[in-house]
Amino acid sequence: MPAASNAVKDKLSSEDLRFSLVGLLADFEPDAYGHFGDLIPRAAQRREREERAERWMKELGPRLVIEQESGGVAGACAWSPLPWDSRHFGFSAARLEFLLAREDSIRRTILKATLQRCHEAGIRHLTARVDSSDLSGAHALEAAGFDLVDGILTFGMRLDGRMAAAEVPGPVVCTRRINSRES
Repeated sequence: MPAASNAVKDKLSSEDLRFSLVGLLADFEPDAYGHFGDLIPRAAQRREREERAERWMKELGPRLVIEQESGGVAGACAWSPLPWDSRHFGFSAARLEFLLAREDSIRRTILKATLQRCHEAGIRHLTARVDSSDLSGAHALEAAGFDLVDGILTFGMRLDGRMAAAEVPGPVVCTRRINSRES
């Protein structure tokens, strides 16, 4: 499995990295199930986070940027190329898969490192989705030069009548052009 890039010299074991990523997902990712979380057993939610962390480590490898703290990971960000978009538009495009951090300063640090890696890889256009409830993530993207270009609404309805569809937050889409003058 390719190693994750790391802003700190000490390497985490694969198991410690997976455990830390699962913890970040549990603590800081906006609730993927919205107001439906109580319908999905906690064990199933935990398994899904564990599987996602494993998948990230396996598939994202060197495109996974982490910032360590004592005993684990304080933040993580990763990007993936978008082959169809790159072919269609005629330049290299990618998307941020996630941006999770325990502090805003860590979020900015790993986002800056991720943008540098994208630039080094020849990426000229980067897209990110953040949940509308993730104001810190949206502010970090805006501060890094991303522009808000779209809003996606997610509608849901509980058949037990306990929720109105408008209560489910949806992601906000931001993009950033990476130009050749950046270093």
